[in-house]
Amino acid sequence: MGDSLGGCVRDVLVVVPARNEEDLLPACLDSLEAARSALARTDPQVRVTAVVVLDRCTDASAELVEARSWVHAVRSDAGRVGAARRLGVQQAIALAGGPDPVATWIASTDADSVVPPHWLSRQLELACAGTDLVLGTVVPDVRGVDPELIDAWHARHRLTDGHPYVHGANL
Repeated sequence: MGDSLGGCVRDVLVVVPARNEEDLLPACLDSLEAARSALARTDPQVRVTAVVVLDRCTDASAELVEARSWVHAVRSDAGRVGAARRLGVQQAIALAGGPDPVATWIASTDADSVVPPHWLSRQLELACAGTDLVLGTVVPDVRGVDPELIDAWHARHRLTDGHPYVHGANL
């Protein structure tokens, strides 16, 4: 990718819908912070705006978001992940001051997911090469899960280019 994205993308909007994810949200936010930091090392000119949509949350998810100064929270009563994600994108656009749509990249994951450190950098590398949309793979966390259940999951899911699985957790 080189030392910089050359100004191709100036704003990254990260949206995370959440509903009662207090147990898993910290790991998600930690992974997003690592991805944000990796991107800052690659291109410090790229501004990242992160929004967690608290969709009908009744747990401590809001407090977990409030503890992260770089993450914004928006409350939702949508009760549907797609509507919550849309609200998050709208809020992120507003927070970023209506960024240039040509130089803006929207990334989305779910509150029960952990992204790799290169998650944002790789997406922007693809964006600057002309890619309009990136769909990633989602794999289960195997810790504490019956190995037979994990084997059954892998038997049903092909994790190669062209896979038919589309999840908002890595869009």
